[in-house]
Amino acid sequence: MNVKNGTNCPCVNLDCPRFSKCEECVIFHRNEKNNLPSCLRGLFTDDLGRYGSTRRQHRISIKARADRGIVSFGMVVNIPSPVMAELAAIAGCDFIRVDMEHNLFTVEQVQHIVRAADGCGIATCIRLDEYSMITPMLDFGVEGFMFPHVRSAAQAKDLVERVKYAPTGRRGYADAGRAQRYGSMPFSDYMKEAQFDVFLQVQIEDREGLEHMEEIIATPGLDFICTGRGDIAQALGIPGYGNDAKVTEVENRIIDCASKHGLRCQLSVGASVEKAREFYKRGVRTFTIGDDRAYLLGALKENVDMFRAVMFKQ
Repeated sequence: MNVKNGTNCPCVNLDCPRFSKCEECVIFHRNEKNNLPSCLRGLFTDDLGRYGSTRRQHRISIKARADRGIVSFGMVVNIPSPVMAELAAIAGCDFIRVDMEHNLFTVEQVQHIVRAADGCGIATCIRLDEYSMITPMLDFGVEGFMFPHVRSAAQAKDLVERVKYAPTGRRGYADAGRAQRYGSMPFSDYMKEAQFDVFLQVQIEDREGLEHMEEIIATPGLDFICTGRGDIAQALGIPGYGNDAKVTEVENRIIDCASKHGLRCQLSVGASVEKAREFYKRGVRTFTIGDDRAYLLGALKENVDMFRAVMFKQ
């Protein structure tokens, strides 16, 4: 265990300097909250809080987890069903990433998925390339975005202005949205919550993006830098070889550049524990570890193969 806090600390403030928590403890903390010091117990409560809740209250945000060195694991959602969010939460994921870049989701399907994730206490990140959807999704309560194919600092700055409230950005004012508890939460309180919780990720994965990596990463207001091995491989002229050493070398350059500018990274590692450990040693704390279709297909195929082997065994 690696929990350090003041022995009589009544504070439930996420910025309290009197505690820290390591990644090995997070599942224990979530499941055994009554064993926590009073300073930490409120962070994992199911209490609905002062304003009621459309998301779980007092859950440590993905940004705060990364800043405190806590590892977060997420699953990519390609199947347009809230069941995927519920299964991810039951399995122990900390967030889901709904991939709207490569899949057909209706607005209503996304709403149901976000509600399910909120009800289970995990964050929802939307991978999105349709910028007109940013504001309504934020007002509905989407906690984070991943924007693919960011190729310039100007593009990154535009995204910051769309996602963040002033003075960082220019996100528009709207009262009584779902994220604001339908108006029951004072807007000033919601702005503070959004500043703390909402996260903005950009993917550097194209030749132009790699050429302008430094300027993109230096853009004020970004929260996470992400890569895209498949598209990096295409940019390097080796399409289909996302696990090539040249791609890993580029990813490491991106991680180092992000670290130099004090930015977090969120990387996809599939089912590779070895790759996750490698990136962990380089300071990465936020990972996506596969997608719903792959998990479903893998488990189903394993069972079908097992039954065929048993049924026809001589």
